[in-house]
Amino acid sequence: MERSLTDKYIPDVRIKCKVKSLSGIDASALISLQEYGFAWREEKDGTTTFFYGIRTDEHGTYIEFDHANYDLRTLDPLREWRWVKPDYWEQYLEEMSAEGEQRELKCIPMTRIIYDLVQDYGYENVFGSTYWRGFRLSKSERSLIWIVR
Repeated sequence: MERSLTDKYIPDVRIKCKVKSLSGIDASALISLQEYGFAWREEKDGTTTFFYGIRTDEHGTYIEFDHANYDLRTLDPLREWRWVKPDYWEQYLEEMSAEGEQRELKCIPMTRIIYDLVQDYGYENVFGSTYWRGFRLSKSERSLIWIVR
């Protein structure tokens, strides 16, 4: 097979991310990916990589994913997503608090805040637009594999 001019700049490798190395909304990382389209992995440098669904199959199961990386130790959601109106945050804190309890944003796990933002505003608004094919689950459903073709 002859490679086109643009193909020579695309590495012929597959980057893998083991599903078992992920955490998610569900106790099962695989279910978090396929049903919720959302999982994350803590990296060695202290940052967190989020994998989020960008395409589903005919049954609504997420099959392709993109990723975004944040340093949750320094992330300020009010600054990062400053386009979110203050009344959203007020209502969000009210919903996340038990009756009679006053809750602060810093007391809620950042992974949960980001997941809820994606649910309410969509991944494009939270993470930005995706212009590549992303990752796909391997046939064994044990790894996310970078789609190179």
